[in-house]
Amino acid sequence: MRLSPRDPVAYIWCEFLGVACLMLGRDQEALRWLRKSVDLNRSYPVAQFQIAAALALLGRIEEARVETRTALASAPEFTIRRCREGVFSDNTTYLAQRERIFQGMRLAGVPEQ
Repeated sequence: MRLSPRDPVAYIWCEFLGVACLMLGRDQEALRWLRKSVDLNRSYPVAQFQIAAALALLGRIEEARVETRTALASAPEFTIRRCREGVFSDNTTYLAQRERIFQGMRLAGVPEQ
């Protein structure tokens, strides 16, 4: 990102960093990266759902639910089940870390099905 600050898909790289931080339990840092992702592309609701998860994991449930409602307005078909289908690995550590994000999404009011 330092070498290509105008990369048209920088929002995805920011989202990846945010998800990695969430998986490692670095929720406050995750929130910063995910908000940057949304700032770079307001038409990418996946990052908004992840922001909701980060907020919920930080105990900021009301803010998380507001973020969920905003994201659902853009992507009403989004569910934890559908998100769960996008698996990039069968590594048990990776799968366990993903569950942490899904737990945050549940707390934030993201629909299960």
